[in-house]
Amino acid sequence: MIWNLTDTDIKRDDQYEDARISGWATDPWGIKVNRVELKNIIPPAAIQDAMEKQMKAERERRESILRAEGEKRNLRSLLQKVKKNL
Repeated sequence: MIWNLTDTDIKRDDQYEDARISGWATDPWGIKVNRVELKNIIPPAAIQDAMEKQMKAERERRESILRAEGEKRNLRSLLQKVKKNL
């Protein structure tokens, strides 16, 4: 299973769900998955840097979207007030 680099919060329930899905996918071949183990793997510095850059870019993208939505909402509100006063 490949995790998106922005997925920093893997919950235990998700891990069990992944194990169940993996079992479902391997059953037709007669393979039974008994356990799925996640280890604390420290990636090389270059990969960590790439992950940090991607997470930062994602946060900035989300920030710009939220900022634009807020400005749009404020402009609509201002426009409605102006229309009421005319």
